Amino acid sequence: MMVDYTACPPEHLLDALENAGRTPERALLQACLDRQDELTPGLLKMLQEGVEQGDDEGWDDDDPRWYRDIHAGLLLLAFREEKALPIFIEAFGDEMRENLLEWVDTSFQHYGPPAVEPLIALLRDRKAFSWGRIRAAGWLADIARLHPETRTRVVEALRARLPRLDEEGRFVIPPAYDEDQVELWTFVAFDLAELKDTASQPQVLALYDAELIDEMVMGGADDYLEMFSEDRRLPKPFDLLAFYHPPPRVARVPAPEAPADDGERAASALPGYGSAVTFVRAEQKVGRNDPCPCGSGKKYKRCCGKP
Repeated sequence: MMVDYTACPPEHLLDALENAGRTPERALLQACLDRQDELTPGLLKMLQEGVEQGDDEGWDDDDPRWYRDIHAGLLLLAFREEKALPIFIEAFGDEMRENLLEWVDTSFQHYGPPAVEPLIALLRDRKAFSWGRIRAAGWLADIARLHPETRTRVVEALRARLPRLDEEGRFVIPPAYDEDQVELWTFVAFDLAELKDTASQPQVLALYDAELIDEMVMGGADDYLEMFSEDRRLPKPFDLLAFYHPPPRVARVPAPEAPADDGERAASALPGYGSAVTFVRAEQKVGRNDPCPCGSGKKYKRCCGKP
């Protein structure tokens, strides 16, 4: 039986969302998008409760409510609801809440300028989850590319996370660092390169000289410098409906360029011979700057797509 979500009161929509499982119906999502003002208080509460309780609920593994904070968070992201930003930042800084970070990983830059200062605060927090800090740097770089008025502030914040050089340009080795710190320096260097920040090049090249750049992520120094001549496409706008219900990708296979023999040449005269065939791609094609499908967290061109 089809549910007419447009006629549901707000509390019924929230209940349906909480019990929707991994993928809410398209009609339910559209109804929620159309009722932003009515649903935002309940969504904020749902997100906050999910972040606070985490895995402490006594639900079965297949209980649909495990996804409630995910759905609430993605709707609030679609709304660019600024009251949700402190909740997100709290979750991103906690390794035990990594699930939420993974769901919004490719979309959080949609918040735009209001997210800049909260993300900078997360980036500066040395006690926060290391991958949360790394993703904060990446989102900041994307926001700066989408909103040029934020570039100066973002570049300043990213540069501040790299070790400094002394007055003679020599690398000042930090008194203590670990693998997480090296990863942070690497991704920050990557983000600054994508922002074409040449002023940070001496710091990054000094990190290379000290072998404090993860070349599995970044490549060598030549790869780093090459990035300044590359143009990366801007992130696509966040589309909540397409996020949950992506359209099938269809590609076309071109006809053979030439028949191999007389028999095939004769067959090519038959109606329909060599016509293009459509098929649905089983998996989305991975772009060079997309996250690597192996799950490493690195960009495809710096991981499995590296020549």
